[in-house]
Amino acid sequence: HGTTTPSVVVSSPLSLRENHVGLFMTAEAQGFGSRQVEFGLSGSDESFFVIDPRTGALRTKPGVILDYDHPSGQNADNRYDVVIQATDEQGVRAEAALSVFLNNVDDEAPTIMAQSVVFDWREGQVGRIGSFEVADLDTPRNAIEFLLAGVDSDKFAIDPNGVLIVEQA
Repeated sequence: HGTTTPSVVVSSPLSLRENHVGLFMTAEAQGFGSRQVEFGLSGSDESFFVIDPRTGALRTKPGVILDYDHPSGQNADNRYDVVIQATDEQGVRAEAALSVFLNNVDDEAPTIMAQSVVFDWREGQVGRIGSFEVADLDTPRNAIEFLLAGVDSDKFAIDPNGVLIVEQA
């Protein structure tokens, strides 16, 4: 009967939603027989994660928020690279590389670029009177929806590009 070469099994590459907190995968040690194994972590982005030395449970480090819109990590590219190691009491060691890719989530509200907007408009005038400049880190400009509200909102319209139109004089 042959011996099995020890290994660490991980799901790589792995996708993770931005802002995820806590456990996201568990590494598995194979080929160590009945020997106790201790898990460890290394690699260029290890400072963002912690691994349970007994179970291999990999978590985001407490207090760390992985934010797609403000990338961190070795290359600031929303990819986090670590190496998971398993070592037994005899010093036999196996390791596996893991790449964690961060997925964007729409978690940023759009921002109207001006705090207040004043349009020059003559009484009785209808048609276009101005436009709004809007930014959103998560949403392309052409996917932002504009809505009007308020007591006089029925007198106005706003098109998909943020152009404000007087419909009733």
